[in-house]
Amino acid sequence: MGDLALSASIGMAATRDEHLDVDVLLRHADAAMYHVKSGGGNGYRVFDEHLREQVARRNQVESQLRGAVARGELHLNFQPFVPLRDPDHALVAVEALLRWTHPELGRIGPDEFIPLAERNGTIERIGDWVIREACERLATWQADLDADRPFVVYVNLSAIQLRERLLAVVDRCLRDTGANPNRLGFEITETAVLAGNDAEVIGLLEQLRRRGCRIALDDFGTGYSSLSRLRATPLDLLKLDGSFVNGRAEDGREQAILTAVSGLAREMDIQVLAEGIETQAQLDHVTKLGFDLAQGYFLAEPGPPEYVPVWLERGLSGKAGQPRPGGRAIEWTDRASAGQAVRAGGLEPPRV
Repeated sequence: MGDLALSASIGMAATRDEHLDVDVLLRHADAAMYHVKSGGGNGYRVFDEHLREQVARRNQVESQLRGAVARGELHLNFQPFVPLRDPDHALVAVEALLRWTHPELGRIGPDEFIPLAERNGTIERIGDWVIREACERLATWQADLDADRPFVVYVNLSAIQLRERLLAVVDRCLRDTGANPNRLGFEITETAVLAGNDAEVIGLLEQLRRRGCRIALDDFGTGYSSLSRLRATPLDLLKLDGSFVNGRAEDGREQAILTAVSGLAREMDIQVLAEGIETQAQLDHVTKLGFDLAQGYFLAEPGPPEYVPVWLERGLSGKAGQPRPGGRAIEWTDRASAGQAVRAGGLEPPRV
């Protein structure tokens, strides 16, 4: 029997107000504890005024989140996967990114509202909406694509969504929209796989693949996946976390990791994508190492649905699409083309 390592997340609250309700005090301590856990755990925090403001903000966001779908406040942006071995960088996939714009609170980032949705149980309803919206968009785009042209829309899944009901949701959305299941993909994180029962999660992913859907493992390298788990999980794509590509190209240890991941994926017939590409040097480096795909703000910022048909038609590079120093290809050229296309339809391109 091996050693067992224990850690604790502790929240504390104190008051001199003898009239303060005990339940309120407990909620303060609970808020302090969750603050510790959100930072990685294994520590303590005393509830204070700054944390009180954070709790007030969280309560406000959580309250408004419950009706966000019904009020039509959610929307999807899409960020391309850039194929590195294609000189024209023809668009082969996009990732659907959930965004929320509240009429009073403004833009609320997914890092803020997704954890709240997972805690209060609204993540399934929001997730259902995302899958349907992505399928509706996909059905529109696929109508203009040749049957043999590769193109996939990837949707992120929370660990809470990895349940049997997900299959019924996917089947219903595919049936109602006419989206091609071979063009629909799902991204899961290592932590999402670890959060559930291995056999159940793997069985669910296998069921999705039998329908023709693609499976990508997101943020690879940040969790605790073993090689045996990687071998057992049905995957089409590995997305290497951006932390592995933001260092120095001449770092021997970093290069060894990147080379090993690329080679391992190739042997397992899995495509590998480098996330977080922010510079030309990073792009050149992962291209040299044999990565299949790349994604990052240097290549293309997330854009509204109106951009995708333009990307599909014009690709992501070429004479007019090369990044200028300090700029990005899509921001400089294709974004302007997309704006013209949108305006031609009587619409103004939304700011991203």
